[in-house]
Formats: sequence, C-alpha cells, structure tokens
Amino acid sequence: MALYDVKLPIAGTITFFEIEADSEKAAIDAALELDAEEAGADVEWDIHTKLVSGNVLYAPLNKPVVTLLENED
Repeated sequence: MALYDVKLPIAGTITFFEIEADSEKAAIDAALELDAEEAGADVEWDIHTKLVSGNVLYAPLNKPVVTLLENED
C-alpha cells in the first residue's frame, strides 16, 4: 500500500448577512475583510474532481452576488 498527499478542489459560498455599506462594491470589500465564523456567516462548500471543464463551471458562483435588503435614501 502507498502513502499519498491529496489536494481536492473545493468551491462554495459564504453568505454574510446584513452588511451595511454605501455601495455594492463597498459591501463586497467589507465582506472580504470579515471572518466567516466570527460574523456568523452561512458557509457552504463542496468537494469537486474538477472546477472548470471547457466553458462549464462546476462551482456554485464565479463572482460575488449582492442583494439590496434596504435603502434609507
């Protein structure tokens, strides 16, 4: 029997709830600075044998998605 190190590609999403910011870009920048565990974020991830094949992405997202919850203006 052999001994191996194995690295698997992972992909997933981290949802940070109710980030207060002046714009979508500022909200993304703020989320990138947060610790998911400390912020109580919803973390979902999957193990894949490949992430991309040709023009097919097997990951749940390929860029940030921002949803406006409330606007005081």
